[in-house]
Amino acid sequence: MVLVGVDDSVVTAYDEKLKAAYYEAHRSSTGNTSIRFVGLEEILFSNSEANSLLPREWLDAFEVVHPIETELTAKAELSRKTLMATCQIDRDNFRSLITKQDPHALQFYRGQSRFMFEDLSHPGFLEMSSSKRKKLASKVAAEMIAVRVHD
Repeated sequence: MVLVGVDDSVVTAYDEKLKAAYYEAHRSSTGNTSIRFVGLEEILFSNSEANSLLPREWLDAFEVVHPIETELTAKAELSRKTLMATCQIDRDNFRSLITKQDPHALQFYRGQSRFMFEDLSHPGFLEMSSSKRKKLASKVAAEMIAVRVHD
């Protein structure tokens, strides 16, 4: 959510309220497993054996780009670093596809940039000129694509 200008603590609070509302609505249902709430932290760090295989020095050296300034938490940032370090595409390769006008990469990138331009509502974003907003939306789109291509 950092890419769209939402502080990590706000995301955590939202997740907790969503879980509480769901469990309150379904408290009479015993064994209700229709919906499970699992966050990135649970996915990445719930298995201590697998977690120990990722050297912390390697993750600490990895830099995550934050085009929009938000408040970060250590756990969420470690999750982002782990995800980006293990799952992102080669940025140089993606840039070369855009430069070479690869139709699929270009269409995906332009669509994501347009969506982010329309979707971002961070106060600092809305105060920018249109050209600066387009540049920032393109940066955010590129960061989102860096992980999404492997989904």
